[in-house]
Amino acid sequence: MTSSQGVHDAGFTALPPELIIAIASHLPRPDLARLSRVSSFYRSVCVKRLYMEVEDHVIVWPEHGIVHLRPPLNNPDYAKHVRCLQVSARPEGCCRLPPFTLPHLDVLRVQFGSQYHIYGDGAPEFASEDAYTPRTLVMELPNDPYYSDFPMSYLTSRMKSTQLVLLLRNFGFADAAVSNFTPRCTRTVTIVVLLRGRQCTLERLVTALMSICLRLANQDCTPFQYHQLQHVRFVIGGMTLSRACYDQLLRSLLKHIKRYSYYTGPDVPAQYTAPESASTTASDAPKLQHGPSGDDTPYDYADRSQRPPPTIEILSMDEYLSLGSSRYVLSEDDLKDHREQVTEHVFDDAGAVAKIKKQVEEYQHVGMIMRPMESDLSGPDGNDD
Repeated sequence: MTSSQGVHDAGFTALPPELIIAIASHLPRPDLARLSRVSSFYRSVCVKRLYMEVEDHVIVWPEHGIVHLRPPLNNPDYAKHVRCLQVSARPEGCCRLPPFTLPHLDVLRVQFGSQYHIYGDGAPEFASEDAYTPRTLVMELPNDPYYSDFPMSYLTSRMKSTQLVLLLRNFGFADAAVSNFTPRCTRTVTIVVLLRGRQCTLERLVTALMSICLRLANQDCTPFQYHQLQHVRFVIGGMTLSRACYDQLLRSLLKHIKRYSYYTGPDVPAQYTAPESASTTASDAPKLQHGPSGDDTPYDYADRSQRPPPTIEILSMDEYLSLGSSRYVLSEDDLKDHREQVTEHVFDDAGAVAKIKKQVEEYQHVGMIMRPMESDLSGPDGNDD
């Protein structure tokens, strides 16, 4: 190392470690890798940042076959820094190497990848099944409509975690995708809606939320008829809505759920803790609970008229990112997509509020029976006898 490099290194090391790590967090991974080779000090700083979020990625090349890009986490000096691991589905024929030992894993992100397909006689496999116990499990819902008909909740129920987050990028098949990826034992779920490109419109956002809420209303015969959900949090990314739009969207969706719900009992308070604040820690976050027997034991189908639909809340992306439980949930690419689109898709006028209200009120689901009226529950003479 030259004398000038030594002076520069000495000056940089005089900074507080937290500040140095903060500076390093803004550097691209290739720059971090190069900087880690300059000196032992730079290495100690950069390695921590390099391995806080890592990918265990599988790529299928037509000319090269299956390529498994496996990070060097067999080294405990690297594995101890991992807070977020992103894994992709392993197609048939991929290596079956064991999972890593990650003592401080907070978030596990699961991707299916555009190269992977289900052909009806199998299901995606992940090296992390039954191996990790992260604080948060993030499932990136696939865009392929075929997945929406596959019962994927077995996968999310095997990957034990305290929080379940579903990342939705496609408004089509949103209801089926969400319901098939939500285990019956789940009590709370966060759904991050981050539509892209031409799909990022107010109309398609409302359509996606209405289709999901229709399932939550417990009207559809499958697969939410046995659900135990108590609370659903929607997070809206990629667009800017006024507070009036958020308020109208919440009011309209609550009416939408009530309209199509079989529940006939009195309104009950939500069995859910107050929304998190910016100071919320991971231990304070809403917990994913299990049913009476600790598994996905279903309720009696006849009891659906006595089970209220889950409560809902709607947050903007900025509100969600201020919560302690959101750390590492979204990747850098997800945040980049949000930042690039949020200024392009702005709905903050009175017309947007009226449009939301009108779209929900005019919604008619073909083949669905609306919530039964009191007169429908009485006898032929108007009496209950």
